[in-house]
Amino acid sequence: MRWWLLVAGVGLALLVAAWVMARDSAEPLETYRTGGLSFEHPASWHVLSPEARSARSEVFAYASTDRLEDPCRLTFDTVSCDWPLAQLSRSGALVTVSRSADTFGELRGVRTTIGGRRARVQIRRPGVCSAVGGDYTVLTQIESDRTNDYLVISCLRDSNDSGERDARRLVSSIHFDREA
Repeated sequence: MRWWLLVAGVGLALLVAAWVMARDSAEPLETYRTGGLSFEHPASWHVLSPEARSARSEVFAYASTDRLEDPCRLTFDTVSCDWPLAQLSRSGALVTVSRSADTFGELRGVRTTIGGRRARVQIRRPGVCSAVGGDYTVLTQIESDRTNDYLVISCLRDSNDSGERDARRLVSSIHFDREA
């Protein structure tokens, strides 16, 4: 009977220690607001809202562990956008928050709620993120009151547990101030 108390005590001590270490090592967060929505991201991440917007795609923001460059170019009356970085670093993560006329169709993924709206999450290996060296792509489709749903694309590397955790935290923190 006493050994159970010892095991329970040690288990509780380890749980508290893990929580304290995780809390102390957690990086401060910043809130980014754009186009009627907001999200939280680690303070060390780079965030960029493209200045030009395409008629087919409205990117609200890119957030990444790596430095970003505005990928959208305006030539005459046409906007063309590419990726905001050429290659993810070994421990890189990139999250794109957008609304797009191009659609993946309704994702067949895990159902959840983000920002009070219905959402689906699906993982693809490597998915569209292979274009920037991502090992896998996490697609999150969030229901909109308008025709086009919000689409969040998270590009991640297999070797980056902290980037995955931070990307999940960013996506789950999305809040809609008004219909963007």
